[in-house]
Amino acid sequence: MPLVRKKRRSRWHAMERFVTVWAGVLAVAAALMAMVVWREMPPRAAPISAPEPGFSAARAWPLLSYLADTLLYRVTGTPTADSAAHRLLAMLQDIPGVEATIQDVTGTVARGGGTRVVRYRTRNVLARIVGRDKESGSVLVSGHYDSPVESVGASDDAAATAVMVEMARAIAAGPQLEHGVVFNINGAEEQGLLGAHGFLQHPWIKDVRAFVNLESAGPAGKAVLFQSGPGDAWLARAYARAAPYPYGTVMAQDIFQSGVIPSSTDFEVYTGGGGLHGLDIAFYRDGWKYHTQLDRTWYVQQGSLQHMGANALATVRALANGPLPGAREASPSAGVYFDVLGVTMISYDARWAPVLAIVLALLSGIAIALAYRAFSLQPFEVVVGTLTQLGAAALAVAIPVGLAWVVANPLDHPMGWFSRPRRAYFAYAPLAVAVMLVLHAAFHRWRARPPVDRSEFRSVSVWIGGHGLLLLALLVMTVKELGSGYLLLWWLFPSAVGLIVMASTRGKRWVLASLVAFVPGATATLQVSNMLLAMFVPVAGRMPASGPFDPIIAAMIAGCTVLVMLLPISLAHRAKDLLIGSAIAGGVGLVALVTCSLTFPYALSRPQRLALVHDQIGDSASIRITSPGFDSPQRAMEGVTGARTLPATGYFPAADGVDAGPTGFSAPELVVLGQTRAPGNGSDVRSVDIRVAPSDAYAVIVRMPAARMAGWSLSDSVGTRARRDTVYVARFVSAPDTGWRFTLRIHGREPVPVEATAVRAVTTPAAHGVIVKLAPWADVHAVATNRRRYGI
Repeated sequence: MPLVRKKRRSRWHAMERFVTVWAGVLAVAAALMAMVVWREMPPRAAPISAPEPGFSAARAWPLLSYLADTLLYRVTGTPTADSAAHRLLAMLQDIPGVEATIQDVTGTVARGGGTRVVRYRTRNVLARIVGRDKESGSVLVSGHYDSPVESVGASDDAAATAVMVEMARAIAAGPQLEHGVVFNINGAEEQGLLGAHGFLQHPWIKDVRAFVNLESAGPAGKAVLFQSGPGDAWLARAYARAAPYPYGTVMAQDIFQSGVIPSSTDFEVYTGGGGLHGLDIAFYRDGWKYHTQLDRTWYVQQGSLQHMGANALATVRALANGPLPGAREASPSAGVYFDVLGVTMISYDARWAPVLAIVLALLSGIAIALAYRAFSLQPFEVVVGTLTQLGAAALAVAIPVGLAWVVANPLDHPMGWFSRPRRAYFAYAPLAVAVMLVLHAAFHRWRARPPVDRSEFRSVSVWIGGHGLLLLALLVMTVKELGSGYLLLWWLFPSAVGLIVMASTRGKRWVLASLVAFVPGATATLQVSNMLLAMFVPVAGRMPASGPFDPIIAAMIAGCTVLVMLLPISLAHRAKDLLIGSAIAGGVGLVALVTCSLTFPYALSRPQRLALVHDQIGDSASIRITSPGFDSPQRAMEGVTGARTLPATGYFPAADGVDAGPTGFSAPELVVLGQTRAPGNGSDVRSVDIRVAPSDAYAVIVRMPAARMAGWSLSDSVGTRARRDTVYVARFVSAPDTGWRFTLRIHGREPVPVEATAVRAVTTPAAHGVIVKLAPWADVHAVATNRRRYGI
């Protein structure tokens, strides 16, 4: 009997310890996640009665409403875009101390090695507030007032436009700054960042020493600092010190500048062609509504305007009152920056990263040596624990990614998480935890020698192994000069301290040591993962891809889970019964994955994006629908009679609707003004002067084959390097009254086939007839085109 009672007490004690440890871990994780979500909320909007030198979202709101609710679409070259420009000019001119003007500018932008050229005309609204030192340069604040064709652009970028006008009023109402401040509220950004290109021609650009660009990829949440530089740590520091609500991470910069996210801003114009240094600040939450019909004022949060405006205003004032490049050279290295729950921002020169890594390596060596000696660890046990951590981390990512691929491809149930991202979290995160626990259970039972309980020793071995892997990852990221390595510092420094506490108390303060070691890293990781997933999940609906986005989302969630669990999983060895925890986590993950696979991806507020083109060439017209993502538009077209699936063009799945009538406007007219033969004996090159007649289309696109082209007047870098199958594309945006003129240099006397297309931002009756039959969860971007072919 005594032996039986002892066995029951032992089993009950083990179960009690299991429940206590796991309940504590889950409670801490839930508390940290709740804190992260709470700190993501933007501040309250300041009222109209707020002090004049300060920023008030309530004062900015009427302009936002006028642009997005009254004028609606503000596509470059349309009357509503001109109305917006004149309204902005009048408002800025009414502010005492502000000099405002209109810049009507034409220019040319060459891309693709000169084979794609945009010839544009646009209108920028410029304003200037003079500083005390008129010779010391100025700070530029930039944003765009035009809207994309498919949206009224309440957040993109009417919100930033309203913020800029309110900033101009606040700066003019306050004390005069040392340096001047210039505002470029530009047009044609949505047509290829053209307004920013045009501003580079203005005399005011010569005085600009730094800039702050304001953008949007969603109507809600905080405005994130997601780009800085290039190579200017002092800019990030200026933001960190001045912004009352700092928010941003260099990790977003690393991802955005890698080209993974299919978006661009005026930042690249100013830093590229302009050679300037600046900051890129943007809204990003609720990105499902970006460039859709849902980007309306009722989804924009006034607190979001307050967050962007207050931070931008404070940063601009700090820059305009401090030394600017020219008076002081910019730092040659990039800055590392990240906020701590929106309370403060840490920013330092990237040149300190190797120093921090070396110091951390030394501290880690000391901590590991103390722990190794205090617990009399076996060398082979530490090696196996490290390999267990490595294998568990790899499989914890690979298995959820594999399951995501199976659900999305063979089972054909992709993106069930698209409109409900939490289901993805509950699917892939528990599955990653379950996989890690299975491998750690095997390690826990490896060479077990009862009655000696080595749970504590296995726990420390796993901790040391995870710490070593994170240190190795930090060293690699430091060599690669990735600022994102800062996140590992939040794990490694506290972990080293925790190991030292464990060693000094010989495990008696393991709860304290665990909190010290794991809470800072878990908090930072949860904050970053929450931000990045809020960016990426909506992007999945517009990312040009050949297949579903499920494996990528699974990899992101599982990867973040592994980082959160890599060190805290050492606590599981104290709880024992790892297989029970694995079964529970795996069950939760599988149920969520099945639920996800049975969920329809789209919803009214989180729609599938479709592009509809009513295309006419001669007397023939048709309607074509494409999707910018991987998903075919066929399901959305089930109510359209005669709809059929067509082969995808590139990565854009397409479907064909019904035959359509005329678009109601004319194709572009190309007029040959004259031809000449190039001088020289035996030359077969002829020069053809062409005029694109004026058109009410917002864009005219001219395509011609490269095989016969010797060059054109639109760009110098054309002709010799182009492949024979290249198509030269000239895009003319917002034609002047006289039309556009350009010259082609053509090999041979035989006519060259040239196709001219007029594009109008209209919904024709035929297109409307198709749109009303589409599924309600589809958001349609509709344009009409009329093409004509010429032999020149």
